[in-house]
Amino acid sequence: MSAETSPSAPEIDWPVFMTSGGFIVAFVGLAIVDIDLLSAIVNAGFSIATTYFGAYWQGLLLLTFVAAILVCMSPCGMDQKPHGKCI
Repeated sequence: MSAETSPSAPEIDWPVFMTSGGFIVAFVGLAIVDIDLLSAIVNAGFSIATTYFGAYWQGLLLLTFVAAILVCMSPCGMDQKPHGKCI
């Protein structure tokens, strides 16, 4: 392939990369330093989510899972190469 027709490498969106990477590094760092504090933070977040979203949240997650399984089992999910039948 010549230099004129080769696809260019995708550029990194540095603010997004640093933000998401920062959260991952902070999470892993806190797990290494104080696992009990991290566990308390995760439990508090889970408690808030279940209090405010409750059954709606669980239903939404279940429907998302079922939709993903159905797409995987459909012809669109089994294709290695996209074609006109799948979106």
